[in-house]
Amino acid sequence: MQGRRILSWLMSSLLLATTSTTFAENNIDALNKEVQNPIANLVSVPFQNNFNFNVGKNKQLQYILNIEPVIPFPLDENWNLITRTILPITNQPYLAPNIGSAVGLGDTTFTPFLSPAKVTDFIWGAGPALLLPTATNGSLGAEKWGIGPSLVGLTQQGHWTIGMLANQIWSVAGNHSRPPYSEAFLQPFVSRTFEHGWSTTFESESTYNWKAPGGQQWLVPLEFIVSKIVIVGGKVPLNIGGGVLYYPEKPSGSATWGVRLNISLLLPKG
Repeated sequence: MQGRRILSWLMSSLLLATTSTTFAENNIDALNKEVQNPIANLVSVPFQNNFNFNVGKNKQLQYILNIEPVIPFPLDENWNLITRTILPITNQPYLAPNIGSAVGLGDTTFTPFLSPAKVTDFIWGAGPALLLPTATNGSLGAEKWGIGPSLVGLTQQGHWTIGMLANQIWSVAGNHSRPPYSEAFLQPFVSRTFEHGWSTTFESESTYNWKAPGGQQWLVPLEFIVSKIVIVGGKVPLNIGGGVLYYPEKPSGSATWGVRLNISLLLPKG
């Protein structure tokens, strides 16, 4: 029910936004290129809706809403601090006898990237990745505090953006009755922009759980997303898109495929 309400909101926003044409086309194209850069000097608030199918023993639907605000802070003329936060809200079906159904907030991941302010052919950022035990249900989080390094690097050549974001987080404190946490995250991405605010992205947001038993460590989704920047009321840019996810490598009980719907509020400078 919650997923259907969000989908209806997304479609209403798209219909409203496509009626506006007063935002300059060249501004849309420039903004579209910035959107492809995960550490651009651009405030964005994505709402990423993930519908994962065939989850758990009973092959049910899992819904995850990731709220992912990105906020840059200029430090001086040479450096920016770009904060990226991931707040997952999950409607999880029954997975196993010891992992029941649950609805609520999961653990938060927060990363402040230090990045050069001057844009060059190679764009990079580095900083700590922090795991915060904000889960409202034990089955939705690790109940651990964690920290580790995070790096992002990319290049933008013409209409193309190619890059990689990665981190590794280890638990350092938390509930001693829960197992230690050690997980790597790898996100290679390739995107291409087109005229009138269109773009396509092929990426994988893969995780490797170092503490999982053999054959259960990798979760590898392959994702293809089509997006378009549209303008609400001639003033407010949104990036709206959707696509499919396929999981060629996964732990038992994880989704086999999924659908993603995105809507991002963009706040460009000026």
